[in-house]
Amino acid sequence: MVFLMNDLIRRIELKERSHKAEVAGIVSSIASTRCIAGYAFFGVTPRVSIRVPGF
Repeated sequence: MVFLMNDLIRRIELKERSHKAEVAGIVSSIASTRCIAGYAFFGVTPRVSIRVPGF
Protein backbone atom coordinates (compact mmCIF):
# COMPACT_ATOMS: atom_id res chain seq x y z
CA MET A 1 0.00 0.00 0.00
CA VAL A 2 2.78 2.42 0.93
CA PHE A 3 4.64 1.50 -2.27
CA LEU A 4 1.56 2.29 -4.35
CA MET A 5 1.18 5.67 -2.66
CA ASN A 6 4.85 6.51 -3.28
CA ASP A 7 4.50 5.46 -6.91
CA LEU A 8 1.42 7.64 -7.31
CA ILE A 9 3.16 10.63 -5.72
CA ARG A 10 6.17 10.19 -8.02
CA ARG A 11 3.94 10.07 -11.09
CA ILE A 12 2.14 13.25 -10.03
CA GLU A 13 5.48 15.01 -9.41
CA LEU A 14 6.78 13.94 -12.82
CA LYS A 15 3.62 15.22 -14.50
CA GLU A 16 3.95 18.57 -12.72
CA ARG A 17 7.60 18.88 -13.72
CA SER A 18 6.93 18.05 -17.36
CA HIS A 19 4.01 20.50 -17.40
CA LYS A 20 6.20 23.26 -15.92
CA ALA A 21 8.91 22.53 -18.49
CA GLU A 22 6.32 22.63 -21.28
CA VAL A 23 4.92 25.97 -20.08
CA ALA A 24 8.44 27.40 -19.74
CA GLY A 25 9.21 26.28 -23.29
CA ILE A 26 6.06 27.91 -24.64
CA VAL A 27 6.78 31.16 -22.77
CA SER A 28 10.38 31.29 -24.01
CA SER A 29 9.32 30.60 -27.60
CA ILE A 30 6.72 33.40 -27.42
CA ALA A 31 9.32 35.76 -25.94
CA SER A 32 11.88 34.92 -28.63
CA THR A 33 9.23 35.36 -31.35
CA ARG A 34 8.38 38.80 -29.96
CA CYS A 35 12.07 39.74 -29.85
CA ILE A 36 12.55 38.69 -33.47
CA ALA A 37 9.40 40.59 -34.47
CA GLY A 38 10.60 43.64 -32.53
CA TYR A 39 14.03 43.56 -34.16
CA ALA A 40 12.44 43.13 -37.57
CA PHE A 41 10.06 46.03 -36.93
CA PHE A 42 12.73 48.40 -35.61
CA GLY A 43 15.19 47.24 -38.25
CA VAL A 44 12.77 47.93 -41.09
CA THR A 45 11.14 51.19 -39.94
CA PRO A 46 14.28 53.37 -39.86
CA ARG A 47 15.12 52.27 -43.41
CA VAL A 48 11.60 53.04 -44.55
CA SER A 49 11.53 56.44 -42.82
CA ILE A 50 14.93 57.32 -44.32
CA ARG A 51 13.80 56.33 -47.81
CA VAL A 52 10.43 58.08 -47.65
CA PRO A 53 11.74 61.70 -47.32
CA GLY A 54 14.10 61.09 -50.26
CA PHE A 55 11.21 59.69 -52.27
